[in-house]
Amino acid sequence: SRPDGPVGKPVDMTRHLRFAVAPPNPGPFGDPRAAADLAVVAERAGWDGYFSWDGLPVGPDPLPSHDPWVILASVAAATSRIRIGTCIAVVPRSKPQLLARTLVSLDVLSEGRLILGVGIGDGGAGFDVFGEPGDARTRAEMLDEALEIITQLWSGQEVTYRGKHFLVDKFTLPAQPIQRPRIPIWVGGDSAPALRRAARWDGWIGPDENPVEASVAQLVEVRERLTSAGARFGSFSVAWAGSTEAKQSAHQYAVAGATWWIEIALGTHEDVLARVAAGPPR
Repeated sequence: SRPDGPVGKPVDMTRHLRFAVAPPNPGPFGDPRAAADLAVVAERAGWDGYFSWDGLPVGPDPLPSHDPWVILASVAAATSRIRIGTCIAVVPRSKPQLLARTLVSLDVLSEGRLILGVGIGDGGAGFDVFGEPGDARTRAEMLDEALEIITQLWSGQEVTYRGKHFLVDKFTLPAQPIQRPRIPIWVGGDSAPALRRAARWDGWIGPDENPVEASVAQLVEVRERLTSAGARFGSFSVAWAGSTEAKQSAHQYAVAGATWWIEIALGTHEDVLARVAAGPPR
């Protein structure tokens, strides 16, 4: 149940919801300069965050896209208030020591506004194409090891780590993130292992399927499963990617337990710009 207001009316849970925009990297806002311009519009219109996608352009006739970290650096430099983040970063594709340094740099550039959304990614995109391990179990192992290494490196202490996939032999990362105890880590995916992984970190980001086809009932189920996995709601974030253009109600998702609404802004340059300029669906 949700608390009532002072006159017995239901509290508007949307007031407790934060709103972010996340245009796809493939397309008009995959260009870091265009993304920065859109982020400035988003900040002025009252949005709370700007999230970048992470995906390599595969398949027939892919649209141009750019590196999410470069996009977020451009957005961070152009804004001063909104959070920046990924939905989601495919961590198993990266060397954890290099990714740790990149993330520190972004957190410093943004003055502590970075959120790291992570996942194992799609096995065919960026793995099999390059002869890298593509099965989900291996990618999950790599994600867990990488997150452990990255967060240890963020401690500023000397790190020694020997895992199945990664090795660190007495290395200290001098540069440190602004945020403490760490840059927030949100985990994507709605499988049982993904939800257990999310419960160990700072948040969950979903859904795993096409956001436009997902439902409030699915979010309720995910919240229940996260609770069973040990997630401690309060400081724990629950981010739901959806589309108000598809007649989805941010308020309904807030009542169901979302703490962030991530607007998947689709369409032409003009469509996305107009949607972002109109502000979040409060």
